[in-house]
Amino acid sequence: MQINQTSRKNLERETTEGHGITRNLTMTELLYEELSYRLIGSAKEVYKELGRGFLESVYEDAFCYELDKLNVAYEQQKELDVHYKKVIFERKYKADVIVENKILCFSVCFRGFKIFLIKQ
Repeated sequence: MQINQTSRKNLERETTEGHGITRNLTMTELLYEELSYRLIGSAKEVYKELGRGFLESVYEDAFCYELDKLNVAYEQQKELDVHYKKVIFERKYKADVIVENKILCFSVCFRGFKIFLIKQ
């Protein structure tokens, strides 16, 4: 599994008014549109309930709680290989949350969640 950099470049920046959450998404360009909407809703719920000021781990746990309620499969704190040119680094990238082996979510303590697409 590798982060799809091409998809990231095509996403446009949009601020969610009234929630203080910045998300890099264009709804018409999402590969997993329905799942992405559910994740955004979950992230908004976490921010609405907790607000600002907690450690990233608190937001991550709350986000996973919301995913459990929705019966969405995820892996938390999963280590991924880092591919650079033709080399795989010894150090791993530790992903906060990978949802259904399709979407990588990571928490940012002052802005809620950012969601990026994953190449399968």
